Amino acid sequence: MVTESLGLEMEIGAVELHFFQRTITLSDLTCATGGAEISCGTFDLKYKGSNSEGVSEFGKISLDGVRFFADSLDQIYGAFTSGSTSEYSRRQMLFERVEMTDFEWQLGDSLNGHIASFALDSIVIESGKETRKDDISANIGGYEILNATSYFNETNVISVEETYGKGKFTNNTFNLTVADFKAEGIEFQGELGRGDDSELEGAFAGNQLPDFNVLVTVHPTFIVPWVNDEVNDILGALNTDEMTGKIIYKNGVLVINKLSNSDGTISGSVRNIGEEFAWDLNVDLKASLLKPWTEDLKVAMQEISPQAKKIAEELDFDYRDSGAYYRALTLYLIQNNINSNEDISQTILDKIDLKQIFKDNKLIIYLNN
Repeated sequence: MVTESLGLEMEIGAVELHFFQRTITLSDLTCATGGAEISCGTFDLKYKGSNSEGVSEFGKISLDGVRFFADSLDQIYGAFTSGSTSEYSRRQMLFERVEMTDFEWQLGDSLNGHIASFALDSIVIESGKETRKDDISANIGGYEILNATSYFNETNVISVEETYGKGKFTNNTFNLTVADFKAEGIEFQGELGRGDDSELEGAFAGNQLPDFNVLVTVHPTFIVPWVNDEVNDILGALNTDEMTGKIIYKNGVLVINKLSNSDGTISGSVRNIGEEFAWDLNVDLKASLLKPWTEDLKVAMQEISPQAKKIAEELDFDYRDSGAYYRALTLYLIQNNINSNEDISQTILDKIDLKQIFKDNKLIIYLNN
């Protein structure tokens, strides 16, 4: 019945049945469905029987040495939608716990990963033909994932230490409540999901992320694999601490809502346009945080300045030393006891008169004559 209703092709190397204990052990198991393939070294299942309400109850299910392969997200979607035309009545199943260890997965040629331990608790699965022949829903009372790594083109993009929560899946929709997610450089809590079952297939086909609304704590170094070289150069120059805030993703737009710490705040949005990402961010950082970076920039400009003077002479241009203007303005503020950390009013600026002359190929700045 499983192979007929779900369209599974299955090969089993060995089977052990223990009738009195109601347990079964399968070895060297391979399943293929919807173009995806999954294999398992050992599979242990305990069947407890049907309760008074007709629900089939299972005890603990254990899987070890699991390998999952698919060429695309479309194949994963196809693995959970049946093309069978067979008729069957409504069924309900309860699984006390499902444990999976040593789980490797691969999606296409570029995405792959490994999960040391994955567990689900109190899973209730209902299937029937109330809405359509492949109507199915699953309520997961709890999940836990330990030590998971993911790679894109052989580059580690995330290493999860621990995550747990609960979830619900109905036909092509899902909602995941993440009680806690801890990975290298990032932690978050919140909701992930897709509310409209008509959108999920298109989301898989377009390789889009699910919608989410999470409270996040992130270290700037976590952002490095996801941004361009210019942003990485800035992150490398800024030694800021982890930042906390809210991040929302919906309809292909990522919104950053006041990701902040004592050194600054980042807000804005990121939108995918074709194969590129359009960033629209507002960054407010403390001056002290920028000081090491600006000092390096100052040294670089000092090295460039002599070359600029030579170029100006060759082209018979007047060389303008912008630093001289800034220093003259600063001198006026000091002489008049004006705090340069505050906004300078137009009234004060109107009292400043700067004049320039060139003498012997040198720029001379006059402050108020």
